[in-house]
Amino acid sequence: MSSYNATVPDDSLLELEHVIGYTGRYNQTALCHPLSETTYVTALGAHIVIADIYDPHKQIFLRGHDADVSAIHISANGRFIASGQIKSPHAPAGDALIIVWDAVKQTPLYNFFGIFNEVMTVSFSPDEKFLAAAGADMNVFIWDLATGEQVCIY
Repeated sequence: MSSYNATVPDDSLLELEHVIGYTGRYNQTALCHPLSETTYVTALGAHIVIADIYDPHKQIFLRGHDADVSAIHISANGRFIASGQIKSPHAPAGDALIIVWDAVKQTPLYNFFGIFNEVMTVSFSPDEKFLAAAGADMNVFIWDLATGEQVCIY
């Protein structure tokens, strides 16, 4: 993973309202948070944005991807956010990173690899015990969220 440029000292310089019109090539999804009527989650390039629909300055940027985010999903109780990206420019094999975020702490819990070129979709099981992801390479992976272990690949 690449480090971020030190010339951006804090999130106050990066606000969603200042980049309106940027849709990115990959993800044009905005998801409603299951526990908050005013909170939504979206992707902005390589970032995940948690924002309030009524306050454009109330935003949290989750940073961890090194390429455009191509898929996002929120777990049923809002505890987790999963995000997948296109292939990393830093992975020689063309891996596409998937991050599972703790939505309350806004920190990464797991980094999953195995899909190549692009993550097409990520989805939590209804009981939030598993994460499934499918890629442009036609592979489907399932991970156990209690252990971070890969359960199976199709």
